[in-house]
Amino acid sequence: MVLLLDRIFHLREVNNQAYVFLLINAVKEQQVQIEMQQKENAVQKKLYNDQQQCINNLETTVKELTRKVNQ
Repeated sequence: MVLLLDRIFHLREVNNQAYVFLLINAVKEQQVQIEMQQKENAVQKKLYNDQQQCINNLETTVKELTRKVNQ
């Protein structure tokens, strides 16, 4: 009976080291994904700013041309 209870208790034990290892690796993977997304975000911001500058330049050109046509 004692042997059976010992076996049941042993089955209920949790290997915390395995969970810690899994969690550490999950956090490392998550950090890599965050860093990749930050880089992608920086590229997207640069593209947005460049496009916004082009739009501003085009608006200025349109205003100048409109003024010349209306003269």
